Amino acid sequence: MKEYNLEGFERGLFELGITLSEQQKTQFLQYYELLVEWNSFMNLTAITEFDQVITKHFLDSLLFASQPEVAGKMVDVGAGAGFPGIGGTHSRCGNGSRFSGNPTENRVSGGGSCTAGFTE
Repeated sequence: MKEYNLEGFERGLFELGITLSEQQKTQFLQYYELLVEWNSFMNLTAITEFDQVITKHFLDSLLFASQPEVAGKMVDVGAGAGFPGIGGTHSRCGNGSRFSGNPTENRVSGGGSCTAGFTE
């Protein structure tokens, strides 16, 4: 895996009051690489620059999933590239059940591939 500057990610996590393990951070980086790879042949997102994905996808997803109003169950319909569902599920913010879905078959398959590596 490529080396990434995580200062912005870690600063954003700190500002949001969210703590991730080193393994979870690594898994987000793996998700980023898989997202860019899948995006090369499937239009998942227009945002693929690392710093922008951190801010506009990962941190936004974590912020949403960490809110007390969302704790418990969350449905992410039209998930596309998996945001905010995958980030929230992976971080386990707000313990509970989540479902992410997209009416486009290939995007659902892609999201399944992304979440397959999110184990602890």
